[in-house]
Amino acid sequence: MRAHRKRILVAVVTAVAAASLATVAMAGPAAAPSKRPVKTVLVKDSFFKPKVARVTPGTKVTWVWKGDEHTVTFRSRPAGVGPIKGTGLRDTGARFSHVFHTKGTYRYVCRIHEDIGMTGRVVVQSRP
Repeated sequence: MRAHRKRILVAVVTAVAAASLATVAMAGPAAAPSKRPVKTVLVKDSFFKPKVARVTPGTKVTWVWKGDEHTVTFRSRPAGVGPIKGTGLRDTGARFSHVFHTKGTYRYVCRIHEDIGMTGRVVVQSRP
């Protein structure tokens, strides 16, 4: 009986080990950390912080809502850059990101609070 149990135990351990190795092989190598620069802009009640985000080409800008009911709506962009889809109305905790590749100034507003000066800019330049 003991020999039979030992064979079963060895078979189970072997199967579990093989399944574990197959899972690791399917997952592939660990993803390399992104080397893309990131800039965060806070969306607060009645203002963006910083108001002007200076970045280099290829930077990912992420807006993080710390205030209720705001948008990020792009009003202008450099010549040759297509439309940038902004956001609809979002609340505290929301996030929105965009990667900027082309040098120039991108102006955006909170559509709801634009009349009280809730505006911002992303300036893409060779040096931040």
